[in-house]
Amino acid sequence: MCRYYGIRAKAPTGVAWHLVDAPNSLLAQSRRDLCGFEHADGWGIAAYDGGELQVQRRASAAHDGHHFRAAAERVKATTVLAHVRRATVGPIGLANTHPFVHERFALVHNGTVPYFADIRGQLLDAMLPAYRDAIRGGTDSEHLLHLTLSILAQTGGSLVACLEAALRRVIALCREIGQEPHLGLNV
Repeated sequence: MCRYYGIRAKAPTGVAWHLVDAPNSLLAQSRRDLCGFEHADGWGIAAYDGGELQVQRRASAAHDGHHFRAAAERVKATTVLAHVRRATVGPIGLANTHPFVHERFALVHNGTVPYFADIRGQLLDAMLPAYRDAIRGGTDSEHLLHLTLSILAQTGGSLVACLEAALRRVIALCREIGQEPHLGLNV
């Protein structure tokens, strides 16, 4: 499973200390988290400050080179999501690197959707064609984003209610197959 960071502030805020220099920063967790796992399968940062959503991603370890540090030092925004990946679903590659973005929306996910291969078709069937066609990778996480946005477009409800509906649908589909103890839906 992955690790992520998020902040929502009233004023543009730098995040380099949290992402790079803090004792348990995402950079440190990319090397080894508290359980001893390396999260070296990609990293990304999404930043929003009222204009266009800015996203930087790489399909390499945050601790491998200077790119993550440099990206973190450039960020100053009111909303920031950052992620280091430990791949569980989908191969390592830029298309499977968080944050996943569609227009003004971004999502990071820590966890795994068990039975994803079994329920993927049902998730795709529940999406509007525009969102289904926008999927570029093979992760459960990207499918969660597009399912949520499909529900939002169909219902016009709040984003939180649509995310909750998407997660409930995923949980129900997984439970139809079995009681998997490793269902992880932290978004």
